[in-house]
Amino acid sequence: MNKPVFTSEQISLWADLLRRLPLNENVAVVDGKEFYVLYVPVEELERQPPKTARKKRVSPERKAELDVWFAKLYGEWYPKKEKKALSYKAFISLDPDRETMGKISVDLQRRLGAPKDRGGWKDVEPQYIPALAVYLNQRRWEDR
Repeated sequence: MNKPVFTSEQISLWADLLRRLPLNENVAVVDGKEFYVLYVPVEELERQPPKTARKKRVSPERKAELDVWFAKLYGEWYPKKEKKALSYKAFISLDPDRETMGKISVDLQRRLGAPKDRGGWKDVEPQYIPALAVYLNQRRWEDR
C-alpha cells in the first residue's frame, strides 16, 4: 500500500492545527478559517471489514430446478438461439419463481402469435427480436 507523501510545510501546518485544537473538540480556527478534524482510533479503522457486495447463493436443488426451466425456455420457447451463456447468467440472477415463469411463458406465447403492430414477433425478422439475455434483464414480459 502506498503511503501519502507530505511536504514539511504541510506537516507543520497540520501540527499547528492540532496544537490549537482543544481535546474533545472537532473544530479549529487557523488564520480565520475553520477546520474540522475527525478523531478515529487506528485500531477501529483496522477492525472494519471491507465492504463488498455479496452474491446471493442458489442451493443445488434450486439450481437444478432453474436449469430445467432454462432448458425449456431457451430450447423450446424462445425463438432466438444466441448468447446462451449470457442468457443463462441473466436467468440465474433473476431466480424466477413459478409465477414469474408463468408470466414469461404467457408473454412469449402472446409475442410469438401476435403481429408486429401489436408488439408481437410473428412477422418480425429474427434480427429484431431481442436476445434472451436482453429480454430477461429488461424484464420485457412486464411490458404491455
